[in-house]
Amino acid sequence: MQIGVNDWVQGIDAKTFRQRLATLLDAMQKTLSETNRLLLVTIPDFSVTPTGAGYSGGRDIRSGLIEFNEIIKQEGAARGLAVVDVFPLSQKMKADPALIAPDGLHPSAKEYAAWEELIYPVAKNLLGK
Repeated sequence: MQIGVNDWVQGIDAKTFRQRLATLLDAMQKTLSETNRLLLVTIPDFSVTPTGAGYSGGRDIRSGLIEFNEIIKQEGAARGLAVVDVFPLSQKMKADPALIAPDGLHPSAKEYAAWEELIYPVAKNLLGK
């Protein structure tokens, strides 16, 4: 599950984001027979994309996403959930336009493939248990 970027863009504060994330995670875990089979993925750093700044609302995107990603990691750890951190990898989009989709904001297929290299082994391990 990747969640949070729209909350940040819409100006949701960290406390409210944490509450919403906790509510969602708790609800999802209640539906799972094995509650640890939920995988969280951090928010990528869209501040490095050509059009990312247009979604800042005058705020520092990078620091805001770092704060939200820490919440994702903390809430995941509190529930025994795996978390894959794509934030550092997403920062490579700044130096390589091939990692950015034509819209200038979203990751390209090449970038998603790089994320898959991080996410797949963790997901495979979870599903293999």
